[in-house]
Amino acid sequence: MFGQALKLLRRYQGLNQSTLAKKLCVSRSYISELESGNRTPSLDLLNRYADIFDIPVSSLMFFAEALQDKENMSSRLEKAKGTIARKIIALLTVLDINSEAEL
Repeated sequence: MFGQALKLLRRYQGLNQSTLAKKLCVSRSYISELESGNRTPSLDLLNRYADIFDIPVSSLMFFAEALQDKENMSSRLEKAKGTIARKIIALLTVLDINSEAEL
């Protein structure tokens, strides 16, 4: 999730990959690999990101974790929706059977 967090932060700051790469003293392709999740940033690089964006490294970590939680929450939400739908269908089936029995 670091890649997505770094990409969102870069875009929020209005920087393209080339400009950020120059500020970080790395190649644009390295930024691309980081943002796509193909590479993991070193602590040194995270410190440089934090300096450039004037935020603590802990905020970068928190942001990345929050994005991961959001992704996990989406998956759990879909499972919960399916469970709730099955329960409602079962309840409606019971109610329908009971109403037929009363007739």
